Amino acid sequence: LSIRRQRQMCIRDSQPIEFIMANDLGFCEGNAIKYICRYQLKGGTQDLDKAIHYLNLLKESYNGNN
Repeated sequence: LSIRRQRQMCIRDSQPIEFIMANDLGFCEGNAIKYICRYQLKGGTQDLDKAIHYLNLLKESYNGNN
């Protein structure tokens, strides 16, 4: 299977929210995963920018707590 087809199957068979909830991830982690999973099928670079935004928020929070 092509990489694109594998990604479509992965997203269809396992929704990001299921992964997020099963792994008890926080808001920033969950949103980053959501946007990374869908960028090729929906929002392209705009979704990657959103994922980076949430990762940067997570990084700032992590640095502030450690």
